[in-house]
Amino acid sequence: KTPLSAERREAQSTTDVAVLNAIKAHADSRLLRRYLKSRFQLWNGVLPHKLKF
Repeated sequence: KTPLSAERREAQSTTDVAVLNAIKAHADSRLLRRYLKSRFQLWNGVLPHKLKF
């Protein structure tokens, strides 16, 4: 595995800060954080080949 360059690390850090600030500023940030932490799962009757993203 190749180590990340300093430029890439800085870009990722900037992006992380922007995303976290946007989540905190959201009106329903508590629900949004729970949604983002949840695992993807299919429920009864949901067929994976019929999903549209």
